[in-house]
Amino acid sequence: MGWFKKKDPAGDVESVLKRVVAYQKAGKLEKAKDAMEAALELAPEDPKVWCIESDIRGASGDPGSALFSLNYAISLDASFAPAWLGKGELLDARGRPKEALDCLTEAVHLDPSNSYAWDARGVVLSKMGKLEEALASFDQAIAADPKNALAHAHKAEVLEQRGIPRVN
Repeated sequence: MGWFKKKDPAGDVESVLKRVVAYQKAGKLEKAKDAMEAALELAPEDPKVWCIESDIRGASGDPGSALFSLNYAISLDASFAPAWLGKGELLDARGRPKEALDCLTEAVHLDPSNSYAWDARGVVLSKMGKLEEALASFDQAIAADPKNALAHAHKAEVLEQRGIPRVN
């Protein structure tokens, strides 16, 4: 960890977080964890840091700790939409759709332009069988980012479930 402090004397948490993400993407979770410790020392009250820390914990197979990190991020700043989005996705993955939907609804309330949050909300709604509401969320996702291919694909899947064939 000392290496990061020497490398980042001004406390540049953003450069440390970039390394964390790069290590994670490269599958070097131990290095990502070490860098994450440095980021937490530099900015222990930054909800973004705790959200990324949650990603590392989740990638390490520890969803309970990942959820703790997201809850802590929300406790630091309840208006930080990425924490609500992450929590919603994690709860959905753990089979808790109602709680996931509540979190994702809060995420889109806080950041209505977040196409990914709208899409995630639509996915949960479709799993719950609420197809009309899911379609409305996918439409919001597409309106926020017309290039969001996942939202288009998810919408097409729901339309197909309703008996409306895909148009290619």
